[in-house]
Parts: sequence; C-alpha cells; structure tokens
Amino acid sequence: LQVAQTPTIHETGSVIEAFAELRALARRNGHALHDKKHTGDLWVAASAAARDLPLLSLDGIYYGHPGITLFEF
Repeated sequence: LQVAQTPTIHETGSVIEAFAELRALARRNGHALHDKKHTGDLWVAASAAARDLPLLSLDGIYYGHPGITLFEF
C-alpha cells in the first residue's frame, strides 16, 4: 500500500472536540498527554476517539488516559 493510497482522517469538528475533551481530561487527571510536547500524540488519539475507534499504538504515552481506548492485541 502506497502512502497516497492510505486512508487519512481529516480534522473535523468532531476531531477538534475530541482533542479538547481529551486534553482537558488529561489535565484534570495529571496525565502527561496534557503537556504541549505531546500535542501530536493527542491529535492521533483524538482522531481515533472522534470515530469511536480503538487506538492501535505501543507508545506508552497513551496508557492510563481514561478517555482513550487502546486496541487489545
């Protein structure tokens, strides 16, 4: 599969809302995803969350965030 053929998730109102909600939840819970250096990671999580999809990642930054559903291997 070539990059040009890879489906992408564009920023939509639902992705932006999910981003804001996940960031606020991270801040309230003291989770590292609220830190500015993890903004890209948060957009990835918001893209999945906006579509009620589990996030497939082995990056430990997502673990323990109550608003993110991780794909179970």
